[in-house]
Amino acid sequence: MIPLKSMRTRFLPKMTHGEVCEYIERNDIIYVPLGTCEVHGTFPLDVENTAPEAFALLMAEKTDGLVLGSLPYFFCGASPISPGTIQMSVADGLSYLKAIAHSLLNQGFRRQVYLSLHGPAFLTGGALAVDFFDETKCP
Repeated sequence: MIPLKSMRTRFLPKMTHGEVCEYIERNDIIYVPLGTCEVHGTFPLDVENTAPEAFALLMAEKTDGLVLGSLPYFFCGASPISPGTIQMSVADGLSYLKAIAHSLLNQGFRRQVYLSLHGPAFLTGGALAVDFFDETKCP
């Protein structure tokens, strides 16, 4: 196994321009955790964003990947009545994700892995996977 390069951070927004350019020269994988900001009983509203980010970071560390985190505003499903819930329609979430996916591809990230622990995330993420492949032929 090839040893992975030590990095100051694997979170794309926390990197410098130079760090990203250096990274893109050797690899092209980015993990994109999708979450929600919604009521979860006594847990913080962002629990379904924090957990996927943690998994994404572990995967990035194992594969010399990066993480594009801080995407907690997607379709919640059954909890829009809570005052802390941020509700996003599936269509609006899909439009937002497609713009991100195309931007990442244009910047050199050919391998994009979208992950979530939220039950209804397949509505947005699944549509993204199909539409993005149809538009770009990039798996």
